[in-house]
Amino acid sequence: MHSDMLRALTGTVRELMDAGPGPDGAINPTAGDTGGNLLFGYGASDVLTMFCSRPGWTVHVPGHPDEVRRVVLDSVDRGERAYIHVSPRSNSEPRGLGDGRGFETVREGRSGVVVAVGPLLDPVLRATAGLDLAVLYTATIRPFDSAGLRTEVLAADQPNVVLVEPCARGTSSHYVAEALLHVPHRLLALGTDRDDKPVRPGRDDGGSVDREDEDDGLGAALAGGSETGTEDRGTEGRGTEGRGTEDRGPDDGLADDGGLNDDGLADDGGLNDDGLADDGLDEESIAAAVRDFMR
Repeated sequence: MHSDMLRALTGTVRELMDAGPGPDGAINPTAGDTGGNLLFGYGASDVLTMFCSRPGWTVHVPGHPDEVRRVVLDSVDRGERAYIHVSPRSNSEPRGLGDGRGFETVREGRSGVVVAVGPLLDPVLRATAGLDLAVLYTATIRPFDSAGLRTEVLAADQPNVVLVEPCARGTSSHYVAEALLHVPHRLLALGTDRDDKPVRPGRDDGGSVDREDEDDGLGAALAGGSETGTEDRGTEGRGTEGRGTEDRGPDDGLADDGGLNDDGLADDGGLNDDGLADDGLDEESIAAAVRDFMR
């Protein structure tokens, strides 16, 4: 079974391919003279962590199939150097379909601010139900919306910040620190363990969750004139192996589909039999960590 998120990605890429290359050979039907470089990753949190740490890259983590289509087409139009990370799971409804960048306030609150990235919004909303916490959402984690976070924290009665992102815990912590440089605050960072090993909730090292986000799968690249590629790694003990991409695909600009089935969709090594992601960033573990932090 393949997720709707992956189907949205492959469907949008096919549309771009059918439209043909722009004047410079890039798959860019509306802004072919701007160049740009798009890379796609499916599920592997370590690759997302890597691109979040690379200067000069825009990093999108859409949380709904409609957002997948929007960020792909928007990145092409802008001629961006962008990495688009797709998860096997998704939120129940799309967000940010206007300009779609920066933080969107999903829930108001006065006791602190929770930042939810991409497909983690729904678990965060359930985990913080009944708590007086503002919830911010974004599908674009780089560049980081420092002004949006600072505005929301200053409006709260208590400067408590919880960061929930589907990559290594603390990946965006330094951006939070910079945004709140002159604002005394407390931070709980939730995410996967940097060593790709199970982690437990707690406040040491900025916080963690029970298990890693093990959405391992395809890393595919759509290169607009660049020789950059990515490699997704399988999780030890899962019995799955991520498939890397070559530096350049065929002349049409699309990477070789070594990780694709005949229907053009990736093998779902990161999915259970019911087609859902097997990961540790779930409602229960987030709720336990947040409630302990807010005591």
